[in-house]
Amino acid sequence: ALATVPAAASVGRPVAQFGAATAVAVGIASAEYTNWVCRRAGVGTSAYGATGGALSVASGRLSFMYGFTGPAVSVDTACSSSLIGSHWALRELLAGSCRAAVAAGVGILLSPDPTAMFQKAGMLSPEGRCKTLDAAADGYVRGEAVGALVLAALSLEGHIGGRDGDGDGDGDGGERASCLALVRASSVNQDGRSSSLTAPNGPAQQAVVRAAL
Repeated sequence: ALATVPAAASVGRPVAQFGAATAVAVGIASAEYTNWVCRRAGVGTSAYGATGGALSVASGRLSFMYGFTGPAVSVDTACSSSLIGSHWALRELLAGSCRAAVAAGVGILLSPDPTAMFQKAGMLSPEGRCKTLDAAADGYVRGEAVGALVLAALSLEGHIGGRDGDGDGDGDGGERASCLALVRASSVNQDGRSSSLTAPNGPAQQAVVRAAL
């Protein structure tokens, strides 16, 4: 929720002015918070554990806090969760089911267990360095981040919620929203069968890039 505030500020609109028809997509591929709470307090010690640890609530809580009635989903596709969430939000905008969308991603490391398991699986770099697109790549490094984007269709840029207060037809009440970037296209596919369940599939990844182009 806190990441949504600066995202809204970057387009020159407080969250309260987005309007009810706002969608929410949160990429979240970890339940480490639930595991952390259970370890510290014990299972079933609080009624809030049922909602606080549910991945679905990551998106639902934003809609609840800000009164958004557009579609809301929490997306878990591992490392690509926030990207897939953004793709979904773009499709909802194009379909006309919302006027704006908040696309967010969160990854917080609270338990050593996943890191230990990934290390045993050979996924993590022994050197502690990511070597993207390098023949010397020997794994990846886990990190933490929380971020959010505000998305709107180009034809609606400038009137994310609110009413036209200055008569210029842009629906912004006198100040245009800032457009920081344009998304020309996006595409999604799946690796399918590769050398293992978690191994990337080069041809499939090339195909998804070509599909977006």
